[in-house]
Amino acid sequence: MIKDKKTYHILVVEDNPGDYLLITDYLEEHISNPNIIHTQNYKETKKLIETSKQKMDVVLLDLSLPDKSGDESIENILEICEDTPVIVLTGYSDIDFSINSISKGIADYLLKDELTGDSLYKSIIYCIERLKKNNELFESEKSTYIEILEDSMSEAYRHAYNNACKSAHTYKEKAMERKLRELGYSIEPNFPKAQVITDKVNPPFPFNPEETWIISNRSILKD
Repeated sequence: MIKDKKTYHILVVEDNPGDYLLITDYLEEHISNPNIIHTQNYKETKKLIETSKQKMDVVLLDLSLPDKSGDESIENILEICEDTPVIVLTGYSDIDFSINSISKGIADYLLKDELTGDSLYKSIIYCIERLKKNNELFESEKSTYIEILEDSMSEAYRHAYNNACKSAHTYKEKAMERKLRELGYSIEPNFPKAQVITDKVNPPFPFNPEETWIISNRSILKD
């Protein structure tokens, strides 16, 4: 049998010495150099996770610990093993409990009575690779989301800028109209936008013929 030569850092949370030895044997069947760390209860596990500089590749969790068990054990272990797959090894064959455990975030649920070296190794590799792919997908989606968000914000800025320009232009037109009326010119409201019509008089202030104002040749200055 060709063994996996990659080094795996595996935390085994198990208070039963016999089960721990069996798990160790299974791991060594397929992995040449497993780095196996052993804790026997939740308190030890929590302290190890919080103080160790070495990140675990996978956690093998027995559900019947002296200080934690069942759902409480699963929830607490998942809290401290944030980005590490946790595989439950248990004697509980309750299908509803196993489904509930998976829904909480457990990577896999294996029965001790059915455990073999092959099934344990395959589960470990599968869970590690699945987490790796999920993380890659998450990073990819996050980058895509950021790009979309930046594009959306740029479009929003362009839209806001265009609106501001339109508002400024409208304000300028209204200000111009007020100024013309104050100076005694009559504005023809029904004319389309065109150049200024001035047959006999010139506007008494700088005037751009590109503007939208129509000054009738009937316009006269107030006396």
